[in-house]
Amino acid sequence: MILIPEEKELDKDTYYFECCAGLGDTLLTCGYMYALEKKYQAPIRLIVKPSHEFIPQMYRINDSWVIGRDVTARFIEKKTKSVPTKGMVYAAHPCKHPELWDFFKPVYYYTSTIRFLTWFKQFLGISESSKLRYPMHYPELDKAVEDECNRLAPLDKIVLLSPEAISVPALPAYFWKDLADKLQQEGFVVISNVIDPRNTIFGTNYVKMTSADAVSLCMKCHSVYSIRSGLCDVISEKGSDLHVFYPLHNTFFIYELNSMFPGAGIEERIILPE
Repeated sequence: MILIPEEKELDKDTYYFECCAGLGDTLLTCGYMYALEKKYQAPIRLIVKPSHEFIPQMYRINDSWVIGRDVTARFIEKKTKSVPTKGMVYAAHPCKHPELWDFFKPVYYYTSTIRFLTWFKQFLGISESSKLRYPMHYPELDKAVEDECNRLAPLDKIVLLSPEAISVPALPAYFWKDLADKLQQEGFVVISNVIDPRNTIFGTNYVKMTSADAVSLCMKCHSVYSIRSGLCDVISEKGSDLHVFYPLHNTFFIYELNSMFPGAGIEERIILPE
């Protein structure tokens, strides 16, 4: 990583794409980097949140910049353009483009008649036939986090519950409590993957970890039960040991993982309020 002072001009031959949305959106941008560079016929450098730094690394993209270390939010704001422009920053998600609200609105309100991957390719301006590349490796689990997990149980006896999401409504607390009880009765130790420890599912364990640690633990533990979130995109190769819940029929249509990642064999269910 190279530190960039505020007054430095960006490379006039390079596009700078800011991954400004969720984990899944950053993963998809990395997965379509080949198609993007083919489209623009120039290098593209990604700018990511600190919590997303590990995602480009999963694709061996080693020249990304991190907000707060390599560039500041103020620097990005000063250098941003509303269309991809060499030597300037472009927000790689419609959420930062007010002029694209009509395009973003159907996905935001779950009324879209096209699936997310098609919609995202349309936003990026790449061909529908563009192939999504999969991660080349996953982050290592922090030793302190691994030790704390092993104090609870061997990793193959741990199940991770992930009840939080940005893009879809939450499921009721009793759903997660009932699921945790069932898994514990089957002999598993349950960890809640939550940002705020106060949101830990009752009767389960909280382990403080970064997003990278959560991804690593997901890939190492017995199984994962998650509301549909960006985490699910990142760990789609968990396959049949990944169980994903959707709070609405429309969210399933838009974000269905087995449609986005064919052959993954993920268990997906729609959970409607009782």
